[in-house]
Amino acid sequence: MKLTFLFLVISLLSFTATASAQRVSITLENAKVEKVLAAITDQTGFNVAYSKQVVDVDRRVSLNFTNAELTQVLDKLTEGTLLGYEVNGGKIYLFNRIENKPINQQSKKITGQVTDQNGEPIIGANVIVKGSTTGTITDLDGNYSIEASSSDILLISYIGYNTKEIAVKNQSTVDIKLVEDTQNLDEVVVVGYGVQKKVNLTGAVAQVTAKELENRPVSNATQILQGTMPNVNITFSTGEPGAGGSINVRGQASINGGEPLVLIDGVPGDINRVNPKDIESVSVLKDAAASAVYGARGAFGVILVTTKSAKAGKMSVSYGTFFATSKPTVRTDFMTSGYEAVSLLDEAFRRATGNTYTRYTDEDMAELEARRYDKTEDPSRPWTVVKNVNGKDIYNYYGNYDWWNTVFNSHQPSQSHSINLSGGTEKINFLLSGNFYTKDGIMKINTDKFTSYNFRSKINAQLFPFLKVTNNTSYYDKNYTYYGREGGGNPNFVYVTVHALPCYAPVNPDGYGYL
Repeated sequence: MKLTFLFLVISLLSFTATASAQRVSITLENAKVEKVLAAITDQTGFNVAYSKQVVDVDRRVSLNFTNAELTQVLDKLTEGTLLGYEVNGGKIYLFNRIENKPINQQSKKITGQVTDQNGEPIIGANVIVKGSTTGTITDLDGNYSIEASSSDILLISYIGYNTKEIAVKNQSTVDIKLVEDTQNLDEVVVVGYGVQKKVNLTGAVAQVTAKELENRPVSNATQILQGTMPNVNITFSTGEPGAGGSINVRGQASINGGEPLVLIDGVPGDINRVNPKDIESVSVLKDAAASAVYGARGAFGVILVTTKSAKAGKMSVSYGTFFATSKPTVRTDFMTSGYEAVSLLDEAFRRATGNTYTRYTDEDMAELEARRYDKTEDPSRPWTVVKNVNGKDIYNYYGNYDWWNTVFNSHQPSQSHSINLSGGTEKINFLLSGNFYTKDGIMKINTDKFTSYNFRSKINAQLFPFLKVTNNTSYYDKNYTYYGREGGGNPNFVYVTVHALPCYAPVNPDGYGYL
């Protein structure tokens, strides 16, 4: 019996050492939990077991660990959630910490006071048992009282202060001192009359910076801003390559519509013409303060775009590129059976007008029915037949053509190339940037194509102590080639061909036809 117990203890210690010895290196920014778990499995060989009802695999997290213990990574992954984990037998189990909380853990009353760096009580600070829904707030004297067990961790937070975690252990009184989050409060926000620190900001202002936007593979600034700020709605009325978006701040304020005023480095302009790689920050003024500064033009909000500036120092050159592909979010499943399409259309037309639409005879319908289930053309049953009518040769069509896939591409490739040069001295510095973007449209025949060019230069020269000369020049050009608008094509090409009957051939045997 003693020997068995000894082996059991040794086995447990051996497993604990194995789990603790697992080292993981993960650097992921805004990645899904599912991707993080896959990376852990690849590096450790441990399979992860969980229920999708418990684990939100689409939740996004940012991790940066180099040769860290597996438990450290899992602690960070489950931080601020109701998830717990257990590493056992070469597997990692994720579970709901509340539903699986051990029953032998006795809760006890924890009291204490939350103060700032100067010892002043913080009123209304949040005190939460980490990973649970149990929480409270501090009173007028900064005091709190909460039920927690010895194994719990208290999470204390307040606006403008760094969040703090305290392990309860065997304590019954836990006093906490919060430290101001100076980095966050010292950040400046561009407003209508200059800049303000976040700590002093009282108006309704939203801001995004270059770091939050830099990894989005898009062609214009409206696309890059989608989903980045609350109450800023961006819509696109067409899927045409290079099409700009329409911006609305806080909903429609007039039956006649209206868009916000856009200022690019203080000058009214079109945000769709700004190179996304040139943007340093974007601030949106949403409330009446915008009208106070800009008058009636700011009634629908104001968007302040600040582009990157020249910086003194050694010349730096940066180049960025991306290749992407997109596809329609929805598509129509068109009928591809010539027999069925003609039968339905002629029946509907006959009931409405008394005549058929296609003027197909019974003999023609028999030919169509003979080819009804042909997915491809059978040489013994050609889909285009030459008939002599009144001494004239004409084409009769008995096909099953897929007009949607004949006319449209399934994917639209795009690419972008950006370059940025900056440098100089304290007295004279410069910034030069350029961007080339191209995207193919959805048309498969004579593909429509969008191309744009952006160029920006900024030069600052302190000629004398009392005289500074600055230059901010931007150039934008675009070209969109659309079938029907170039080369004498038919502007109604899409509307005519996409609704063509599947029995009709896109191209006749002589090389002529719809396409």
